[in-house]
This record gives sequence, structure tokens and C-alpha cells, in this order.
Amino acid sequence: MMVQMIARERLPYNRRDLRAGEPFEAYPRDAKVLALLGKARYATKVEEPAEVYAVMAAETGVEPEETVEPVAKKKRTYRRKKVEAVQADPE
Repeated sequence: MMVQMIARERLPYNRRDLRAGEPFEAYPRDAKVLALLGKARYATKVEEPAEVYAVMAAETGVEPEETVEPVAKKKRTYRRKKVEAVQADPE
């Protein structure tokens, strides 16, 4: 089984000279190495939630009760420790 990939930069692979953004097929072992090295990325389709709900509703015959809005991530807040410098008494 071959894996769909997209080249991130100029890449010679399997007797082909691929350009950045060009799709190609790679063996699973090669795909993993190319992805880890950052030479290529997996070609995956990102589906919108509305599309997923429509497909699920068509397959199961059950409509979703409500549409879920994406939740914004909370910003991390860090506590700052109060640090005071103390001078030693010269004795």
C-alpha cells in the first residue's frame, strides 16, 4: 500500500525530481522517514464538521441535536513568583 505525500521542498524521490507542493506516492517506511525529516508531509483532507455531520446523518438516519461550535483554546497564564533581594549584614 502506498501513502499519499506532498513534497515540502525540492526532493529527488523514486527516480523523480519533485518540486515543493507536488503530490507523490511513497512506501510507508519512506513516508515516515520523509515526514520526520520535514522533507514531505502527509496528504490528508481536513473535513469540516458540517460535512462530517451530514455524512453521519445520511448513514445512520439520525440528525444531530445541535451544532457544536469550535471552542477557543484558553491562553496559558503563568504565576509569577515574587522574588526580593536581601542584603547580608556586614559583621
